[in-house]
Amino acid sequence: ADVCLADYCEVLRCDEHQAWKHPELRKTIGSSASRARCSEEKMRGVRHFCEVLMSRCFPTSGVDDGGAVTAARLRKYFTRHHCDMLTCDGVHDMF
Repeated sequence: ADVCLADYCEVLRCDEHQAWKHPELRKTIGSSASRARCSEEKMRGVRHFCEVLMSRCFPTSGVDDGGAVTAARLRKYFTRHHCDMLTCDGVHDMF
């Protein structure tokens, strides 16, 4: 494979996903101390990276009109429901 998903853990929220799957981890990962360490500046960069990924995953150029409309719809959906949640407050509510 050409892609290592571990390179995208900040966007994919690997830690939070693990905590969702394993409730015993929720105490450390979703704690108020963890939220206090969160940096909105860093999260802005993560959101931007997420938006770039959405553009790559759902390109609107170089496809037929129907494909471009579908790609734009999917990009908007995943940006709203995933990338826009990448804030210090929102990220803990993703799972």
